[in-house]
Amino acid sequence: MDSDHSSLFCWNTSLHSWSALMGGTCGTCTMCCKIMAVSQLHKPKNTWCEHCSVGVGCKIYPDRPSSCQSFRCIWLQTQDHVPPLPMNLRPDKCKVVLHTSADEKSIVAKVDPKYPNAWKEKGVGLMLGTLAEKCFVLVDNGKQYWLLRDGKARQARMSAADDEGNETFLGYIE
Repeated sequence: MDSDHSSLFCWNTSLHSWSALMGGTCGTCTMCCKIMAVSQLHKPKNTWCEHCSVGVGCKIYPDRPSSCQSFRCIWLQTQDHVPPLPMNLRPDKCKVVLHTSADEKSIVAKVDPKYPNAWKEKGVGLMLGTLAEKCFVLVDNGKQYWLLRDGKARQARMSAADDEGNETFLGYIE
């Protein structure tokens, strides 16, 4: 892959201002409260937010940071559409939070580090494979990064997150 593609690989690991199609409800899912970094709360990724009541919701919901207010995972975005993504692909069920990249050109699959191979499981794996036919899909399982495109999964090297939570694609691990 040539260097002209490097601009496609800058992901913001914090909850940020991704486009949000307001739809559906989270129900008992609180996976984004663990997987996502929240720079406004100085919360690193892959740790439970101190304000999260796991399986219930946010204890500071009315006063939660704007980045939390605007974030909607892809599962939630689809719930007002026909057909919506099924319940087995809700993040707390499949252990993967899907969202768009900051530039909205790619998909990011953030995997619960307790289940590092969850992205390869039947339902999620099939969906990621289908998405990778149309755009780049970055998988972050807390230990490794993978870039999926056109039926191939290549291990990727990403920079450390900056103060805003941005990680940049540095290349492939051969």
